[in-house]
Amino acid sequence: MTAPRFSVLLPTRNGGEQVEGAIRSVLESSREDIELVVSDNASTDATPDILAQFADDPRLRAVRQTEGLDVTENWNACLALSRGERIMLIGDDDRLLPGYFERADEQLERWDAPDVLTYGAVAFAAPGFVEGSVAHYADPCWEVENELPDDGLFTPALRRGVIADQFRFRFPFLLNMQTALVTREAIGRLRDGVFKRPFPDFYGLTALMLVADRWALSSERLVVIGVSPKSFGRTIHTPDKQAGGNAYLGIAPSFTGRLPGSEIFNGHVETLLALLADYPDLLADTRIDRREYVISQANTWWTQYRVGTLPGGEAAARLRELSRRDWLLLGEALLPRLRPAAVARQLRAGTGDPVQELWPGMRPVPETGDLDEFRAWFTAETRAPAKTAR
Repeated sequence: MTAPRFSVLLPTRNGGEQVEGAIRSVLESSREDIELVVSDNASTDATPDILAQFADDPRLRAVRQTEGLDVTENWNACLALSRGERIMLIGDDDRLLPGYFERADEQLERWDAPDVLTYGAVAFAAPGFVEGSVAHYADPCWEVENELPDDGLFTPALRRGVIADQFRFRFPFLLNMQTALVTREAIGRLRDGVFKRPFPDFYGLTALMLVADRWALSSERLVVIGVSPKSFGRTIHTPDKQAGGNAYLGIAPSFTGRLPGSEIFNGHVETLLALLADYPDLLADTRIDRREYVISQANTWWTQYRVGTLPGGEAAARLRELSRRDWLLLGEALLPRLRPAAVARQLRAGTGDPVQELWPGMRPVPETGDLDEFRAWFTAETRAPAKTAR
């Protein structure tokens, strides 16, 4: 049997209302050289019934897990079932934009079939992302840093710079598998697989930066990345919800020198430690920047305090957890940034749209109420024929 050209992985657990739209965004294509691989992670809602609606489509390959897996295990279950030459992954609160496969093929041809193609995305935050908020979106989902081309080859030298930035807690590149098409052959070169705890996409894409031969970047927006009430990203600025977010992922970041704050940063540290263990020769001169970790967590505390999710007493308790060395590192990092205008901006912060506090670049989109409405709205807005002047 000929392998499909594309495998779309869809790991889900209790996808409910969202998963049907994710499935339709893939299977609405008329192409026969694709497959959608779904791992139903012991769902207790209507997910099995929704999958049954698509059982007659031979492009759907679905497996039901009888016992709950953590997120990384479920991603790997999807990958093990897949057969395609090129692999990408979505969640049940993501959507492929119309024409995804044709537009991806155009980019692959343009860049002479690279091992990895990464492309643009638009982000959608459902109503309630912040209490009382309307729907919001960001286009693009992530601003590419100046040193990276919007469209072009992601050379080994550029990749090394991005990896070095990650060890300094700077993220010039979007580490989401929803925005990557990867050849099975490139995945086979990785030393310990592509998906690994705690953050499988952070680990996999960074490992691929180390070993992939050719990588192309495209600004073409091909997916909608959704933030729904079940998304991990919705928990990171609410301290009392972060434990639930970690439980959802099946992780518990723990390392020497761990600070409370953003579990994104704590999970990132563990991901970096895993990469150092798996690729010691390729990362021989690379170290985790403690100073930037401390200031990243301190900035998280300030943001949480600003939006009202971290009481002042708890913020003060966190400051007391800093060691003397951490205070020196924090002061060393902050002093150059204490310009009067910058301080004034920080003190005024928190008086506007709270979504902007949590996700700068988001814009309200009250005309859409859910992810599928937004997908239709965005497609119409961005692909409407240009009006000609009379």
